[in-house]
Amino acid sequence: MVGRDLEHLAENFPDALAAVLWGLGVSATAIQRELEAVEPIVIAKTNSRSHLGTLNDFANMLGWQLQGQLDLDLVQKSIELAHTPVGPLRPLSFPDKVTRQLLAG
Repeated sequence: MVGRDLEHLAENFPDALAAVLWGLGVSATAIQRELEAVEPIVIAKTNSRSHLGTLNDFANMLGWQLQGQLDLDLVQKSIELAHTPVGPLRPLSFPDKVTRQLLAG
């Protein structure tokens, strides 16, 4: 989702989350459970330097992938980035795999 629209970020988050989870192969039931669990949505700074580093890495990777690209599909790019190994996930793992495992139960 576009981060520039800070005024509507919390309002737009559930639809963006649902689209990415669906693209990762998460069931409709699990998506609905997750959407209910994230209410109310609160946007805040993180205290985790490792999470901030991961977000910065993702932002850099996305920037390199998008140079000169005009037809931007943010959901597809999110799904592609979710298959990037992430250090804070111990043991080193992929966000797409961990997401499916956590939401399967």
